[in-house]
Amino acid sequence: MRSLINSTIQDVSLKLDLGPDAIEGILDRRVDAKIDWEKIKSIKTIGIDEVAMKKGHRDFVTIISSGS
Repeated sequence: MRSLINSTIQDVSLKLDLGPDAIEGILDRRVDAKIDWEKIKSIKTIGIDEVAMKKGHRDFVTIISSGS
């Protein structure tokens, strides 16, 4: 998971000698796709991968930190 910080799935795949599907499988098992908004009291930080959006990618990363 830490290898993905400031990196892409493809970069991590090459670095760890694992296929991109293996990296995505790890993400699918470790990261919840849904959020229980009842547990979130406030959102202090939101980061959006605006470069991917500007390039027209349909998939991009959004990081939300509730500070709790």
